[in-house]
Amino acid sequence: MAPRRLVPISIVVTPMVVLEWKLSGADGALLALLILGGFVGFGPASYRALFPVEGPQGPRYLRAFVFLCVALAYTFCFGMVLPRLLGVGWSLMSDPITLYTAPPLFWAGSWALGRDLEWEASLERAQFRYAALEREAQRAQLLALRTHMDPHFLFNTLNAIAEWCRDDPAVAERATLQLSAMLRTMLTGVKASSWPLQRELELAEQLLELHHWRDPDRFTYEVTADPEAAAVPVPPLLLLPVVENAIKHGPAAGHGGTVSLRIRMKDGALCVEVENPGVYAGPRDGGEGIPMVRERLRLAYDGAATMTMHTEGGTTLARLQLPLAPLGEAV
Repeated sequence: MAPRRLVPISIVVTPMVVLEWKLSGADGALLALLILGGFVGFGPASYRALFPVEGPQGPRYLRAFVFLCVALAYTFCFGMVLPRLLGVGWSLMSDPITLYTAPPLFWAGSWALGRDLEWEASLERAQFRYAALEREAQRAQLLALRTHMDPHFLFNTLNAIAEWCRDDPAVAERATLQLSAMLRTMLTGVKASSWPLQRELELAEQLLELHHWRDPDRFTYEVTADPEAAAVPVPPLLLLPVVENAIKHGPAAGHGGTVSLRIRMKDGALCVEVENPGVYAGPRDGGEGIPMVRERLRLAYDGAATMTMHTEGGTTLARLQLPLAPLGEAV
């Protein structure tokens, strides 16, 4: 029924039915419709069954012989038996000369339509497999990235915990539990296709809190979110690289101030903003975090999500616009 097939089929069928109407009356027109309908119904389907692009295939000569038998059976049933059942004395489509050319025409038409349908279905399956493999590749990259997630931060935090064990055991205990909870959540996230935004917020706040415990005098942070946004499904561990980037190029680079994470619903979309002090100097060589986020957005939302970064007034703002439509196969 696709237009690129339906239109040419209609162009061929219409004058043949009209011609049979003129030559043999209403019965002849009905016969023409049944003959052509039988071809469309049996021809391409039999060709696709015998000559699939993918899947097991038997000997070619045997399949060709079976297809020849189908063509002959079609010619006999629709060209010889059906006219007698309908009481059509003579028609153009049941004339002996026409019947002689019917099997080759059945073969050629079935080959053209069946091959087109089969290749189209094969292309759709290949595109689906490609998309699935691309998502799995991104997920594998994400797993590798999370495995060595900002090792300097992890090592520095562990060193800070070791110092707190001597100076402030209570803080050391809290930091250890916080880091443990954060790593546990991350291990859960790399196995999930999507999860509520609330999980992302919890993880981002844990990261900000750990950084703040290490350097309490260097920066402050604030997190605000619309309550209705908490249940919106998003790809897991999507915000973590953005928040890490804000800290790395903000407070960790000597720019004191406030790191802000703001989430709100706007114009039927989820708007996520991460702002940090310091001027954005563009992507650095070898940086994986932000390119990974952009690629995951493209795969998860089929290009409907966007991420922008710009500098204004001495601060850098990263903005993500995520559609509220349910995720199909989020990475």
